[in-house]
Amino acid sequence: MNSTQLWHFRAWLALAIAVIFSQTCHADLFALFTTGDIARINSTTGAIIDKYSGIGTSSSNSGLTFDGQRLYLNRRSNSVWEEIWAFEIATETWMPYGSLDTLSIDPVGPNFLSGMGYAPGPFGEGSLVTVSRRQTDHPSYITEFLFFPPFGGPLLGLPSAPLPSDIDALGADFDPATGEFWISAERVGMSTRTPVLLCADFIGNIEQELLPSLVTAAMPRGLAFDDGGMFIGVRYLPTMMNEISKIDRSTGAVLESFLLTGDGIIAALAGGVVIPEPATALLCAMTVLLGVNRRHAVR
Repeated sequence: MNSTQLWHFRAWLALAIAVIFSQTCHADLFALFTTGDIARINSTTGAIIDKYSGIGTSSSNSGLTFDGQRLYLNRRSNSVWEEIWAFEIATETWMPYGSLDTLSIDPVGPNFLSGMGYAPGPFGEGSLVTVSRRQTDHPSYITEFLFFPPFGGPLLGLPSAPLPSDIDALGADFDPATGEFWISAERVGMSTRTPVLLCADFIGNIEQELLPSLVTAAMPRGLAFDDGGMFIGVRYLPTMMNEISKIDRSTGAVLESFLLTGDGIIAALAGGVVIPEPATALLCAMTVLLGVNRRHAVR
């Protein structure tokens, strides 16, 4: 192989490495607080990587989900509609995305959404799969809303499916690696509330149930999948501390956990690999190529 062929080989190798590297960013967690702010967290160490300003205060149970480029957050505008806002990670900007008609979930209402997961479709469309809080006169529901990123507008809601009457859904997420939809909830008794994790399909069938090994007086909040692991946000009532716990989805055991610092109550959790914009991958590749070309010229 002569010097010219060697340079071309190195250049193409650099390009391939740059593109692959730019497509395999580290997975992260995103925690929403009642202050409205969002913390980006390394799911391995628990370190806060970045913080993003919200668009206003949030309720103590909200939906937050991530499609690799955008975070989707619901905000209640009135007793019927939930606004959906999208947050672009690359530009750190918020934009109104659409709205959900929660009256279609159950006309008795109100239906307060408490969790949300993003399920990608085969043709570029997606679904926001939501869960709602249990009320005295109606159960928690699972509802799938279809949408076509990046276009906004009203999202089409499919028929809702009730969860068991003693389940109060407090968070949810869709695992793209397995196709499973999990819900963090509490089983409500006469005078008790027991944390429980449920794997369910979109029509309300419970496929697996776990009792997470949390301490007494721990309230599960959001749920998220990240880098192959399942995580739940937890609010400890005696100490008023927020914590994220990694859960063994076979046994419910807490594999590891870390405290979250900052003001407010954890309201939702999301996770996933950050997919860079095409321009970012191209810039990364060009930078490596220029470096190869410069080394070749110096020789």
